[in-house]
Amino acid sequence: MIRPEIQERVSVGIIFCEGGKIEVKYSTSKLDVVKNLVPETDYIYLRRSLISMATRNLLDSASMVDYLNRYSNNIMTVSKLTKIRMDSANISKDKLYRKYVYNSSK
Repeated sequence: MIRPEIQERVSVGIIFCEGGKIEVKYSTSKLDVVKNLVPETDYIYLRRSLISMATRNLLDSASMVDYLNRYSNNIMTVSKLTKIRMDSANISKDKLYRKYVYNSSK
């Protein structure tokens, strides 16, 4: 959230839960932009949290993602899990990332 008073948010990452495996993917480009929009301490917290979730496998189940959804703070919020059927050729993790987080080709 960049302005909690009006619920303004910037999507900097996405969490994939598939077959019991959790994967966190985030945009360093969008994170760099957020650096200019929030206080430095908030940026450091957000950056460290994203890196930890993406590289250290801190999220080990869908229930952990649900927990983050319920107990998010104003610096980082996690949306409720949404089920998507991935059996279509038109849907992939890459396409979802580009649609909801960051499309570098634009």
